[in-house]
Amino acid sequence: MIKIFKVIQDCDLCGEKEENCFNCNTSYCNEEKYVDKQCWIKNKKLCNTPHDSYCFMERTENNEKRKGCGNCSTLACKKCYKNRCNDWNNINYYCYGFNGTKVVKECSMTEPDCFIVKINNKGC
Repeated sequence: MIKIFKVIQDCDLCGEKEENCFNCNTSYCNEEKYVDKQCWIKNKKLCNTPHDSYCFMERTENNEKRKGCGNCSTLACKKCYKNRCNDWNNINYYCYGFNGTKVVKECSMTEPDCFIVKINNKGC
């Protein structure tokens, strides 16, 4: 079961069993930055990350989707900043590119194909 994530801001103390709760006693001190946000990982599970950190979505070399908390580990990756923002249904494709150096290039969903071609230069 997935718990619905919502932020409640009010006047009172945190309950004894409250997780990820912050008490303060100055005007307007109960800001969202003091509680963690959630990011999606596989199988509809969630991870917690500090409010000022990222969620990420990436394509692996096997064309699998990978999601999580924090920074990306590959170039075929997107970061986002809002709570549970990494729920890509139509994640873009990534292809290898080579223009003097090997790179990873994001391709649009309208042209999701990658290609490779061998160029034969006769005579120089």
